[in-house]
Amino acid sequence: MANPAAPGDVTAGGFRPPASCLKDFTPLRDEAARRAQLLKTATGRRFAPGEACRLVHDYELAQTKMIDYAVAHASSCGIPAKITDQLKANHENTLSVMRKVCTVTWNVVPGTGVALALPGSQERS
Repeated sequence: MANPAAPGDVTAGGFRPPASCLKDFTPLRDEAARRAQLLKTATGRRFAPGEACRLVHDYELAQTKMIDYAVAHASSCGIPAKITDQLKANHENTLSVMRKVCTVTWNVVPGTGVALALPGSQERS
């Protein structure tokens, strides 16, 4: 049996990020994937009023945390710019969907921000 490569070493399968990066990034990635699955499951049934906006918003927040980590630790974790660029592009698509869904759901004026439309949020001055 071959010895595992040290964190950060290149292995036969490609780059292996440091263990600390995997430890920190994996829960963020898993949470974003979980939120995406909740959203996907919900699209197969009828939404309650506001549920679509909440689900997309929750996914967007999880996605933002994952992207923020990837960008902040790109150098130390060996995350290629191509990956962070793709994550950002996907996030832009999520924001576009969220704006549309939440505008319809809460009658928010486009450009004012989704936070104003979410239940329990306070208006910004």
